[in-house]
Amino acid sequence: MAEETQAAASEATQEGGLGARPLLVTASPHLRSPENIPRIMWTVTATLLPALAWAVYVFGPQALLVAAIAVVSAVATEAIAQKMRGKPVTVSDGSAFLSGLLVAFVLPVHVPWYVPMTASVFAMAVVKHLFGGLGCNIWNPALMGRAFVLAAWAPLVVASSDWKTPFWHKKPARAEATDAAGPAVDATTGATPLTRIKERLREFNAGRGGGLLPPKTQKDAKEVLRQINEDEGTPIDDMYFGRRGGCIGEVSACLLFLGGIALVALGYVRWQMPVFYIATVGLLSWVLPIPVQGETTRFYLWLAGQPLFEIFAGGLFLGAFFMATDMVTSPVTTTGQVVFALGAGLLTVLIRRYGGYPEGVCYAILLMNTATPIINRYTKSRVFGQRPKK
Repeated sequence: MAEETQAAASEATQEGGLGARPLLVTASPHLRSPENIPRIMWTVTATLLPALAWAVYVFGPQALLVAAIAVVSAVATEAIAQKMRGKPVTVSDGSAFLSGLLVAFVLPVHVPWYVPMTASVFAMAVVKHLFGGLGCNIWNPALMGRAFVLAAWAPLVVASSDWKTPFWHKKPARAEATDAAGPAVDATTGATPLTRIKERLREFNAGRGGGLLPPKTQKDAKEVLRQINEDEGTPIDDMYFGRRGGCIGEVSACLLFLGGIALVALGYVRWQMPVFYIATVGLLSWVLPIPVQGETTRFYLWLAGQPLFEIFAGGLFLGAFFMATDMVTSPVTTTGQVVFALGAGLLTVLIRRYGGYPEGVCYAILLMNTATPIINRYTKSRVFGQRPKK
């Protein structure tokens, strides 16, 4: 039995003024498995490589350069931090490599070299090792790295006028004619799908109609919203197959979906997390009201959203399959993961629709990472053989 299971619960000793007592983390059984950290990390990395290859094809060699800088910075920081802490250097386990790759995936291709480097250094040195190293961090390192550089260099990270357009490297600058070498584009740069619609609606609500008249009735407001979606929207198939602008790792929902399915099939990811996360975003994007400014009043259009657009636009697939499912920063129970996914989905839609940024996946997951300890506390499995407190 000792060869198949560990103790009935993981225990640690708490010392100090509270005295020594066992801390129950999870309930038994802890089954042995042939899986180990290097195998898991390198397998997850392998599932991301098709999306990286597509990003290089779409955006050109600059995408590979950003990824290389992020990965090398993450691995080097990991080694230095472990040396300084007197710990064995374990960069061969793939965890730092994966973190660096994910840092690159959440950044646009146009950023200067010091942005991915800083994001990776912050992710590994501060977010991971300052809290104790692998398995001890509270927040997802890659997303915290993005949040840090977003706070430090927001114009470089989210400037909507400087997003590289897909297949930009196959056409002359500012070309307008269709080229047989690839899909037609009319500029070398452009906003992401989420940004275009949000900025157009924001400008309209601020009184800059752009050719659209302020609505007088609810019906007119719906027509205005329909026209904005039609003018600024991106076809679903372009977003699914990766023919649109965005961060390096989010352009192809198709390849991210296939990689995520592989992780679910291998048992590295529970299906509940991505399914409930994506479904929540789709449902709430359709249900929650969209504000449209009229002549004398503001209309709130319920049940007027575009669920498929919201699902395939932005970094939802990357976040749902590869970020929210991080084994360290997500809840340990299935129930806890469902709660996490529902909360992340709600926060994502609220930030996208009513917040200052067009994308909400990053901050939604980080906020739910913060809530993970309390989610674990109230959703943990019952530990048999323990006396209830009187």
